[in-house]
Amino acid sequence: VGPQTRPEQVLVALALARHLGCTTLRTLAPGGVAARVMAAGRSAAQRLFASGENAGAITAVLADYGLGPLGPQGDGAGAVAVSRERSDKIAARVLSAMANEGARMIEEGVVTRPSDVDFAVVAGGGFARWQGGPMFWADQRGLLILRRDLAVWAWEAPEIWTAAPLVVDLVSSSRHFADLDRV
Repeated sequence: VGPQTRPEQVLVALALARHLGCTTLRTLAPGGVAARVMAAGRSAAQRLFASGENAGAITAVLADYGLGPLGPQGDGAGAVAVSRERSDKIAARVLSAMANEGARMIEEGVVTRPSDVDFAVVAGGGFARWQGGPMFWADQRGLLILRRDLAVWAWEAPEIWTAAPLVVDLVSSSRHFADLDRV
């Protein structure tokens, strides 16, 4: 929904979607919320690959989250066995980028709340429903850890891992993304 969209047009679209049995998400994101969050994950995966991580390892780890290959291609692109420690490292990098992008979208008013991001990524991006989405993942892991990790990684690719101000604000006020869903 853009600023030029008339309220009656929105109501007609919502009524049609309900009639068709569809669930809707009101957003200001051209191209969709899921596409933007997935692009952030793809950038992180490509950065990992460029820094020497095996494409097959990245693919194997992301498959646990219902995510297909997010970009890295090359030798060893087939799924491989990955240690728990390595798996956690890969997942943390990619999912942190996705959660950070979700936080940016909330700040920009593209979506209203973190659960909107999770819904979009689960419904439209292939994220495994049982994993809950990147915002849920970040809350479960801890926003203090997210902020710390983003600060450590930001020098490598600031456009991916510089912490969104919302993440910093939530940590400083001892809140979680889920707290924003209750507002």
